[in-house]
Amino acid sequence: MSNTDKYLVSLAGLSGVGNVIFAMSNKDDLAFGVSINIIVYLVVTMLCVNLPPRVKRVLMGMGGGLFGIFLVTVTVKVMEIVGR
Repeated sequence: MSNTDKYLVSLAGLSGVGNVIFAMSNKDDLAFGVSINIIVYLVVTMLCVNLPPRVKRVLMGMGGGLFGIFLVTVTVKVMEIVGR
């Protein structure tokens, strides 16, 4: 199994675990589930260091975009808390 295949299997498995945790938490907030999936993606991507440079470059670009979405979500939640 190549490193890319190991990465995809790890990402699929841990995303499944993250989604089960979200489903079991009984939260109605979709931002919580999105945050869990983004964190799982970033952690798995950072741990898979033996990927080809082209694949790693694409994954880092996607990770930057997802991290931006995560920051926007956190900022909106903080503004809701402070605005109360």
